[in-house]
Amino acid sequence: MAHLALYRKYRPKGFDHLIGQDHIKKTLLNALNQDSISHAYVFSGPRGTGKTSSAKLFAKAVNCTSGVNGEPCGACDICSDNNPDIIEIDAASNNGVDEIRELRDKIGYTPVYGKYKVYIIDEVHMLTIGAFNALLKTLEEPPKHAIFILATTEPHKIPLTILSRCQRFDFKRITDKAIMDRMKYIVKEENVEVDEQALEILARVAQGGMRDALSMLDQAISHSDGKVTAADVIDLTGSVDIGMIGEMVNAIEQKNISVVLDLLDKTIETGKEPKFLLEDLLAYYRDILVYRRVGEKANLTKALTDQSFKGIARSVNVGRVYGIIEILSKCQSQIKFSGQDKVILEVALIKAAADNPLDELESLKQEVENLMRMLASGQFSVMAEEVAVANAVDNKPEQKIESQKMTAKLDEPIPVEDEVEAFVRQMDGESVSCPSKEEFKPSNLEKEIMELSGELEVQGEQENQVEETTVSDTADETIEADIDPLDLLSIIENDLNGMDEKSSMEQDSVLLQENSKQEEDNFNLNTNEGPAPFFDQFKKDMEEGAEYIQVIDDDNLTSDELVPPEDLIDLPETQPEERTVTESPKLKKVLGICSVAKKEYREQYNQNHEEILSTLKAERMQVMALYREATVRAISAQHIVVTMPTKAKVKLLEKVMNRSIVQSVIEEVLGLSLELIVIDEEEWNLIKKEFKK
Repeated sequence: MAHLALYRKYRPKGFDHLIGQDHIKKTLLNALNQDSISHAYVFSGPRGTGKTSSAKLFAKAVNCTSGVNGEPCGACDICSDNNPDIIEIDAASNNGVDEIRELRDKIGYTPVYGKYKVYIIDEVHMLTIGAFNALLKTLEEPPKHAIFILATTEPHKIPLTILSRCQRFDFKRITDKAIMDRMKYIVKEENVEVDEQALEILARVAQGGMRDALSMLDQAISHSDGKVTAADVIDLTGSVDIGMIGEMVNAIEQKNISVVLDLLDKTIETGKEPKFLLEDLLAYYRDILVYRRVGEKANLTKALTDQSFKGIARSVNVGRVYGIIEILSKCQSQIKFSGQDKVILEVALIKAAADNPLDELESLKQEVENLMRMLASGQFSVMAEEVAVANAVDNKPEQKIESQKMTAKLDEPIPVEDEVEAFVRQMDGESVSCPSKEEFKPSNLEKEIMELSGELEVQGEQENQVEETTVSDTADETIEADIDPLDLLSIIENDLNGMDEKSSMEQDSVLLQENSKQEEDNFNLNTNEGPAPFFDQFKKDMEEGAEYIQVIDDDNLTSDELVPPEDLIDLPETQPEERTVTESPKLKKVLGICSVAKKEYREQYNQNHEEILSTLKAERMQVMALYREATVRAISAQHIVVTMPTKAKVKLLEKVMNRSIVQSVIEEVLGLSLELIVIDEEEWNLIKKEFKK
């Protein structure tokens, strides 16, 4: 007899053998016993959790006449696997409109044996939009003898109009304990010796899927030489050895980065994927955290509760585990969109071994304790002496008045002539003032006019007096203030820093003087005499009858004078050149996409738009917020064209990371591999004009 796979051989023959879905088992049995059977059901959940098995059991139970308490007998013709009243359809390969129309035409035929004809449509989410629309009317008003059971692993891809017409049952992942108990029963029936640790690894790797666990168990039995051990299962499943993960965690705790990287290299050399190692590390740290908080009753997902794990868990600092889990979680999200898995994992492990905020906290606490001890031992007595001197000054009024005068003088700003130097010293926190900035200084041309009019001499004398007074006051204040040597060094440093700026200011001043001199030469170019005072020249011109101002009588203006010259009226207006689609390869490509775009793709996208946004939100909130502003313009078999309101947002969405996230989400939701093309509204208007042509 040919070998039969374990998951087929031990498929549930009744609801008693349905493992891990007690809530669904109870509901279906009550519906059978109470004769309250619906016309359509949706069974959704992860793979290998019993959806198809439950559908077949229910299809047999509704027609079985020898059943007890809703359970099918399994012996009659109705309960056989060749019952013509149970039609199982694979929607992955029969997903077109023609197949659904054929089903709809044949559904009117009455059952052969039983009361009902049951249609089990597996992987129903693979149906096209047209197929769903063809099925919709039949689901809404089916014949009395027809029952539909739709099984799917992705219920979010089923239209809401279909879901609203069905009773939905969500299958959950089966616990590791339930999977282990079932495998122990099968191993006993098959008379095979398997280590319990090997069963634990198989149950953990199956991730809640009974079919996956039984398939791997079948493979492990064939791989072993009579007895299945944990080493056989590790080699077979490609999982990482728990002992090696424990060594890596211990090396991270000891900050031994070289050992951590060596263990990583050894693990990858054995054929293990970095992302799987990362998942195992996260699960191991989770187990450490749960074990330290809960104790022996902890439900561990990766580690085994042996002496080695207990020793590692006790040695690890619990507060540091939170930071390491955060580092590894960020690494896991980065690996999804990168091709350098090993490099990213190496960086994360180095960071996990090096970063230790608790050590910094401990060092800060130690410093604070040292400072407290120094205060207690009297090492900061200088501060106390200064306070005592201040109190003594307060008790003597004469000394207090002198100290107030000294403080007032020190608080007065120090005058600095150069503006740049004054600005730099003010930025350093010094109290300085710039008289040249506060007082008015005439330009070179104004100085010439004032020299000719005799005004500059008086102002120069006043300036000299002010400067002499300021310098003398400053010198007196400097002597009285007795500047601290540290402040003097700071002033010298600021002077040295401002030398380059002063030299640049002097160069600008020289250039200004040269320009002023050139203007004077141009003014006196055609004159043999020296430059005359402006007001004398103005008076002379007025005596000779020169008309500097032309007086116009508004009442005597003619209409011709009000009309502007014709050459000003007929000036041609310069129009900005319009862009064309042919100038941009990107716009030409979009124009070609618009010519082959299909309406049904748009309809499919519109129906799944909210789901795309929710999936983007789960992947990355920033990308969802950006893509929400996009407007879908055209969808072909290979491209999707969207517009953004501004060019800046176009560039932001066109980034490789953001574009890849959007494309992957669209492929996941719609099942179409589309290249995202982003343009702005102005470019879309150009394309519309060209398309209308």
